[in-house]
Amino acid sequence: MTSNAKRPDLLIVGSVAFDSIETPFGGVERALGGSATFASIAASYFAAPRVVAVVGEDFGADSREILRARGVDLSGIQTIAGGETFHWKGRYHDNMKDRDTLETRLNVFAGFDLHVIRDGHVGNESGLIVPPNDFAALANALSTLLNDRNQCL
Repeated sequence: MTSNAKRPDLLIVGSVAFDSIETPFGGVERALGGSATFASIAASYFAAPRVVAVVGEDFGADSREILRARGVDLSGIQTIAGGETFHWKGRYHDNMKDRDTLETRLNVFAGFDLHVIRDGHVGNESGLIVPPNDFAALANALSTLLNDRNQCL
């Protein structure tokens, strides 16, 4: 962002992963991927994103620097000692729209628990964290957002 205006804080909770991709035109092994990664990089053009995620010891400084270079706050990323980061492997078809998942290794992501980390990483971010499969919490969060316009971007 080129202006000096304060960008809104945005908390992003999701996966930080490595993707291995095959296409008819080439491939890549262990590229930075995951929903929280993509969302935070996109959001960094308009907001100050903070990521809450879990990674393994294999998530090195080079991967972190890609996110830091976009102004992403990584203080909510938990590194699991001895663990491996979530890894997805897929092959795209000739039309580059269709793809097949060849392998999914959840690794440390399988133990990702919002109940454990949510209270420690919520500051002044816009929005709320909702535990997975907790429909009462989702209803409460939506009600809060609809009744408090200051929570919305």
